Amino acid sequence: MAERVLIGGYYGFGNLGDEALLFALLRKLREALPAVELVVLSQEPRRTAAAYGVEAINRWNPLAIWHELSRARLFLLGGGGLLQDVTSRRSAIYYLGLLWLARLRQVPAFLLGQGVGPLRSRLLRRLAVRELKRAEYVMVRDELSLRLLREWGADRGQLIRGYDLALTLPSQPAQEGQDLLLVVLREPGRRDRGRARFIAELAAALDEAKWRFGLRPAFLPLFPREDYELIGSLRRAMAVESVVLDPEGLPLPEVLKLFGEAKLVLGMRLHALEFALLAGIPFVAFSYDPKVEEFVRAVEGLSGLKLPVLQAREVTAAGLLGALEGLWANRMAYRARLAVAAAELGRLADSKLKEALAKLAKALERPPEKAIRRRGQ
Repeated sequence: MAERVLIGGYYGFGNLGDEALLFALLRKLREALPAVELVVLSQEPRRTAAAYGVEAINRWNPLAIWHELSRARLFLLGGGGLLQDVTSRRSAIYYLGLLWLARLRQVPAFLLGQGVGPLRSRLLRRLAVRELKRAEYVMVRDELSLRLLREWGADRGQLIRGYDLALTLPSQPAQEGQDLLLVVLREPGRRDRGRARFIAELAAALDEAKWRFGLRPAFLPLFPREDYELIGSLRRAMAVESVVLDPEGLPLPEVLKLFGEAKLVLGMRLHALEFALLAGIPFVAFSYDPKVEEFVRAVEGLSGLKLPVLQAREVTAAGLLGALEGLWANRMAYRARLAVAAAELGRLADSKLKEALAKLAKALERPPEKAIRRRGQ
């Protein structure tokens, strides 16, 4: 029988950033370990199975998960910001619970491309340290996560600095499309006056960008169920015509092509900025989290460019227009340098993931821990 690997993450919810992580992970696993059977925990198992050609089970079915862990040789927690309690404590509790179940089943756990924290709850932090110290291998996606885990005392020698898994996706050459300004947003925070101000300033800037540069705003919801309301509010506040691109049902490579058809990208989600980089399209970053700024600094270091980063809650129409104007005036030079950065970041991310998968392959070669314990009883 083929070895089985169970994969957990935020899959099947329609968040295209997380789906990109799964797409990239499965691609590399199949290259490195073609004989291994891959099983994915998903909110929508049938959709995940059909989209990726894998076996999938309901992420909320504890009996099915427990049964699958009895068959799996490894448990793999895929990339993304899973271990945090900003959106909700339930996220961290769920994924720490999966690690705990894997440990009860004596199934080695690998964590790849993790963005960790913040964990404001002391209890959750203690639980995270306990489970991460007992994991077989932990690869974080950024320096902030590495520093945080070391501060918590979670490093026992298996903690590795890696990169976001989506950066291992092939670059998407820019296409000569329409004069589109691709806009990828997320809620800027609480529904208060700050949100209303954010919408008003952004609407004024997008109107002026159409009149000044001829760029038509095109909204792309990477997480439709969360993004459509904000997009609707913004479009109602705008004077110029805009479009909404519907990613529903599109394979990930087709979604990535949408970035290559734009002239500029305004991105508030980390993976929107990564997709823009893969397409070599100049972007303005809206920062709502330190991970966005760290990513931009990494691109700047490899490209020699200075890229605009605006604080989402403090954005002004004048500030955004100035950032767009600088990119528009030098867009061809930016595209060339971004292609260099994309190639180098892709190489680094690919190298680190290959190291992790080599460790994973060695773990699969060992006799199962549960079988060893049974023989010793």
